Amino acid sequence: MDIRLLSLAGGAFAIGTGSLIVTGILPHLASGLGVSIDTAGLLISIFALAYAIGSPILSTVLGDADRKHVLLGAMAVFGLANLGAAFATDFAVVVLARIVMALAAGVFMPAANAVAVAISPPERRGRAIALVTGGMTVSLILGVPIGTAVVGFGGWYLAFLIVAALSALSLAGLLAKLPPGLPHGTNTLRERLQVAGRGDVLLALGTTMFWTTGAFVLYTYIAPFLTNHAGIAGPWLAATLVLSGIGSALGNQFGGMASDRFGPERSLSVVLTLLAASLVAASLVAVTLPPTIAVYLLPLV
Repeated sequence: MDIRLLSLAGGAFAIGTGSLIVTGILPHLASGLGVSIDTAGLLISIFALAYAIGSPILSTVLGDADRKHVLLGAMAVFGLANLGAAFATDFAVVVLARIVMALAAGVFMPAANAVAVAISPPERRGRAIALVTGGMTVSLILGVPIGTAVVGFGGWYLAFLIVAALSALSLAGLLAKLPPGLPHGTNTLRERLQVAGRGDVLLALGTTMFWTTGAFVLYTYIAPFLTNHAGIAGPWLAATLVLSGIGSALGNQFGGMASDRFGPERSLSVVLTLLAASLVAASLVAVTLPPTIAVYLLPLV
């Protein structure tokens, strides 16, 4: 296996862990900073918004820079932003840190995928991208639950310190394994916007926006949701998030296989129907069953 791709996947793992770790520590974070859980949940929305706006702009601005320098710089900034969040005592500072994290992540991930394509032969480029983006999937299985588990031993800031440490390890791997002189970006911002304006692309973007909104409305508040309605907290919450991450990884693989065999339209229809049904089921279990029963059902939904 190409060690260069593994170093990129390690960076994606750090990015994925830092992006979503707030979901598992939300009650601790809200209590520690003196804000409501609803307000603390805005840290997810703020991250997503900054990522969506900043990624195409910064990727274009940095298009002429050496890809290795871009990746190293983005990972360094991401790690420092997590370090800043770990020592923050004010919610506004954490908000600012999350914005910086999102901008750094929005630079890193497109550059990492572009480099994965550039250093791989044509017949292996799809698998190269899957390996890099798989780092984010693994973060759901390992990174986020680990961060969730440790807050019970020392406070919410430990989660951000873990992400900062992961970023430092990733930075060392990228520095050691990536070669210099990687291809530069070529697309202008206008070219990117022109592609985004196509009907088929708009349909894909709209579909992605709606299903991610539906899924992450629940996932953002998954910690208080499971605690309040099923009594799941502490290590058991981390274990539940591991199950969720494994489900995401399996779904990613089965979804790709189904798309190849049955076509993307049919596969998406089935998957989105199952997602909607699972969200409805989770809501019904939470509002109709006592925690002593819901504790066995909600982790499966």
